[in-house]
Amino acid sequence: MVRLGLAFLPLVAAAHAAAPAPAPAPPYSADWESLDARPLPGWYDDAKIGLFIHWGVFSVPSWGTTGGAAGEWYWWRLRGGHGFGPTGCGAKEGGAPGYCAPHPDYVAFHNRTYGEDFKYADFGPMFKVRDCSLTDAALRLLR
Repeated sequence: MVRLGLAFLPLVAAAHAAAPAPAPAPPYSADWESLDARPLPGWYDDAKIGLFIHWGVFSVPSWGTTGGAAGEWYWWRLRGGHGFGPTGCGAKEGGAPGYCAPHPDYVAFHNRTYGEDFKYADFGPMFKVRDCSLTDAALRLLR
């Protein structure tokens, strides 16, 4: 199967190389109205298959409880708040509809490991892309 997958790599590379260069992005401001106005790239709508890998600052603590609240929900489960959530909490947890309280396991882990004054934004400088090989990652996906 890896050999079959490797046979497709030159095709993917050629298709990517043949794609027209994207138009320069207009300036955006740091608000949702501006960001929501940006168009999707053509390749996104035209793709027949794709992989989405979500990798971000939440990878620094790399921690989450079992039962559906994976690491990418770290910040949300740490602070609680309004909106959607991994457990659909809200009124059923005794709060206002659409509100989830901070998850006690996340708060305890965070405070024990990083301290009460350590903010989620403080993970930013710790998020480094080192020892990362996209080729190795793609080959692992093909196995």
